[in-house]
Amino acid sequence: MSAGKGASTLEVNVVGDNILRIDLLGREVDVTVCCRSARRRRAAICLQRGRFEVRTPLGWSLRRAAALLQANVAWLEAQMRSGAVFVPSEETRAPEGKRFFEGAELPLYGTSARLHFGARTASAERTDEGWRIALPCSADRPDEEIEPLLVQLLKREAEKTFTRLMAAWRPSDLPPEREIPFTLSGAKSRWGSCTRSGKIRLSWYLVFFDEPLIEYVVAHEYAHLTHFDHSSRFWALLKKRMPDMEERRERLKALGRRPLPIGA
Repeated sequence: MSAGKGASTLEVNVVGDNILRIDLLGREVDVTVCCRSARRRRAAICLQRGRFEVRTPLGWSLRRAAALLQANVAWLEAQMRSGAVFVPSEETRAPEGKRFFEGAELPLYGTSARLHFGARTASAERTDEGWRIALPCSADRPDEEIEPLLVQLLKREAEKTFTRLMAAWRPSDLPPEREIPFTLSGAKSRWGSCTRSGKIRLSWYLVFFDEPLIEYVVAHEYAHLTHFDHSSRFWALLKKRMPDMEERRERLKALGRRPLPIGA
């Protein structure tokens, strides 16, 4: 993507589910695209802790966000010249034939995480510089030995996030004493399922997507507790609980067609 005729040129590339990368004064800078409030009516570019964000109304595409950046090149460059923008160091080069190496980028919650080795325990945590994944092994181990450790960690991370979102999106009309168990699945396209007895399964691969998409799957499966089908009543109930469910559904369908980066 590039600016229109007569405007300063700004190269914009999509590098994540909600991340745009711009070439600003000869340096690559990542921009997060997010909707922090369903009530927002206008988009805005913000600088938070040295990082650019495009805060948009519901339903905005990455292409529209890119156009907004291209229309504000002068302001972006001014922030860059002021020294207020955090610019990461040059990318670590991947050793030939290796997928998992020190500093490698992995998808996590719709953005990227940096991979590090030599930790005491496996962990995934958010820092001021973004997500950080640490593994208790050496980077020189073969990829086929590193990947199971990553999958194990990501499954734990998924279970923690799903537990929180299952509680947050639990329908208010469910009796408090009714337990709704969920388990992880390894489904690569059927992101969630619900049995007639009320047992919910969620694919751990959802951990690669941003939380609004995970919330959609959780709300979708909860709606099946009332309507065990995809009838008009089902969709009406889901829309009542999640007014922007169509936008989330379409984004999930589009992103779900991409190859899975790990465990596929």
